[in-house]
Amino acid sequence: MASDPAIEQLGLFDTETSHLAAARRALGRFDLHGAEAGLVSHLAIFSADRRAQALCAVVRRLRTRWDATAGRCTELEALVEFRSDVPPDLLPAWHLRIAELAEQASEKAYIAGEPVGFHFLAAGRCSRAIDASRRTLAAAAGDGRVRAVLADALYLDGQKELARKEYFRALMDDPAAIPVDRIADAAVLNLADLARHEYELDGPMAAWMPAVGIVERVFGLPHPALPGLDPDSLQASAPRMFVELIARERGCRTLDERVVVRRRMKALAPLLLDAYLRAYA
Repeated sequence: MASDPAIEQLGLFDTETSHLAAARRALGRFDLHGAEAGLVSHLAIFSADRRAQALCAVVRRLRTRWDATAGRCTELEALVEFRSDVPPDLLPAWHLRIAELAEQASEKAYIAGEPVGFHFLAAGRCSRAIDASRRTLAAAAGDGRVRAVLADALYLDGQKELARKEYFRALMDDPAAIPVDRIADAAVLNLADLARHEYELDGPMAAWMPAVGIVERVFGLPHPALPGLDPDSLQASAPRMFVELIARERGCRTLDERVVVRRRMKALAPLLLDAYLRAYA
């Protein structure tokens, strides 16, 4: 059986005994009772194993807390309740168990304040994070936070170009919902600093990131007819408007039309317009 990468992080297990192996497998499922039983059996043979002693104490404390919830709430609710007690080395297994239980309760898109896909991602399961996020988006396509998780999972799975399309859409749809500091793609993450310092833009940096990303060639140029944006209206926020104007500028057929659009772009963000013209002249 392949080893569980979440448990390898603990650095506490060898293959000395079957009891230790059983405890490792149990922790991979966040089965506290099984893990405690395996560790107790191991320590009955190797009583001087201090690493196993320390882990057993942690598992026993969590198991005691777990037992106190018996009959009072569901397993999923219990896991969420003592999140703060879970040590960092056990968090991947905790996230995985949370995600698997949440999938069984299919009506739950968010658990412990995070999308189900995020929990799979935090457990190191990129493909399952992608699948879970796409299922959620099938019912809530405008959920920028879930789409950002999908983008992170795609990026960490090596699908960079597809990930950046999802980042762009997430930032256009719902920038306020995206935890920018958690973005996995460093090139996309850097756009917030560029918006603030290089282009001296005001307002929420996440909202400006699509426009800055186009200028910096992180995102592709938008199609002249952007989905969800009315080409005959300029009632959107300034960052959205700038992206729309980039799309309009690409579709201009005469110099006069182009001048009108560029004047509007200059009124919104002169430094960004200058960089755009230098990048795409």
